[in-house]
Amino acid sequence: MLKSISKNGFVFFLILNAFWSISSFSQTDLVGEWKTKDIIGYTDLTEFSLTKEKEANYACRLTFKSDGTFFCDVPVKCLNDCFVFTSGTYVQVDNNHIHLIVKDAHFVGLTCKMKNLSKEDIVKDLGVFYIHKDGETIRLIPSSGILEDNKKVSLVDPE
Repeated sequence: MLKSISKNGFVFFLILNAFWSISSFSQTDLVGEWKTKDIIGYTDLTEFSLTKEKEANYACRLTFKSDGTFFCDVPVKCLNDCFVFTSGTYVQVDNNHIHLIVKDAHFVGLTCKMKNLSKEDIVKDLGVFYIHKDGETIRLIPSSGILEDNKKVSLVDPE
């Protein structure tokens, strides 16, 4: 009986390890720094284009961390403007979908009060996005939940 439990435990461990490896692999695709044109959650855009960041630059930056959190910022060049920083959580639902929730926003700069920005307008559940991979670029497109429909929408050029 002990041999049977031990053997079943070993098989269970192998299956669990294989599952963990597969789910970890799917998330490592997004982990790291990405260049983007927009601060996630701040603009009214529904689609985001991301390019893997190879070196530091002055563009908006989106960083997915392996612990399921993200932050989006832009390097502050001077304080004569208003810079918005957002952060939140993400869950990679499967290899083709990601769920984004903005949990916090910060404003830095001299003109932020004049722009009448509100954290409450930015902090929100952005929903599920289809991950469309196109070479070194990833487009996050709002998902209908139906993979075939998502693929059709991704064929439309966003520009």
